Amino acid sequence: MGAIIGGILWIILCALTATLAERKGHKGIGYFLLALFLSPLIGLIIVACISNKTQKLCPYCKKVIDIHATVCGFCGKELTKKNSTNAEKEKWISERIVELISTGKTATDAKIQAEAEYSVEKNNKEEKQTNRKRRVK
Repeated sequence: MGAIIGGILWIILCALTATLAERKGHKGIGYFLLALFLSPLIGLIIVACISNKTQKLCPYCKKVIDIHATVCGFCGKELTKKNSTNAEKEKWISERIVELISTGKTATDAKIQAEAEYSVEKNNKEEKQTNRKRRVK
């Protein structure tokens, strides 16, 4: 009878480990299995030490905020501009890599070339904007 209660308690603690891991944005099943085979105590210690994927640091005030926040609740700065710029950059580079690979380049060479082309294009745009500002003055 004691073994059955111990086994049920073991499973409950493994489920608790999985639930806590899921709340931190990680895959619960992996932590459930880890706790099941090692021990729920070890699983809980590991979950306590892992990072929380549902939160991030504000790049301006360095306070912990929700990962989906568009405005920092502490300093009030808008956070979406940088993310959208990075998304545009990644999309442009990814599309260019696909184009270069289709012409026969290796994936590594295509990535290096695409990143270099993006940097050159970005510098050219910035230069044009600077020249426009100078003309306006």
